[in-house]
Amino acid sequence: MAGVSVGKTSKKKLEFELNLVPFIDILATCICFLLMTTVWIHLKGVGVRQSVGTDSPSDKKDPASIQAMFSPTNGLVFSLKNVKNKPTNLDGIGFNAGSAGYDWERVEQYLAAVKAEIPGLEMGMVIPKATSKYEDIVQVMGLLKKQKFNEVGISPY
Repeated sequence: MAGVSVGKTSKKKLEFELNLVPFIDILATCICFLLMTTVWIHLKGVGVRQSVGTDSPSDKKDPASIQAMFSPTNGLVFSLKNVKNKPTNLDGIGFNAGSAGYDWERVEQYLAAVKAEIPGLEMGMVIPKATSKYEDIVQVMGLLKKQKFNEVGISPY
């Protein structure tokens, strides 16, 4: 048995390095995705329906509405459309934007007067121009909703 080596094994280092950076990136992406989808589950959707246009119900042709049209010269004009026995003192009323913007209290008082005079009026349409400020459009829509105009929409000019 001379010359026979028994049990010679080579000892290799068993170091195994796991790169955790890609794993942490994937985990962070999954957590962000789950957080964002949780918000959408609670939101459930926005109640929007088309009331004017090609997909509107055929039994409602040209409903009575109040229209808020922004003019290119910083004006906001309210007009009553398809209203029977339209009060002339409430039709075609305009508000000018001063250096500080519109007087939203006066606009709200006007809308309250329209709602008091014509309680069955439910639809309000906002017609912005390309130069209209987003904040002003949202403010008008908010005031219409506040005065119980249940069907509020925005329409291109």
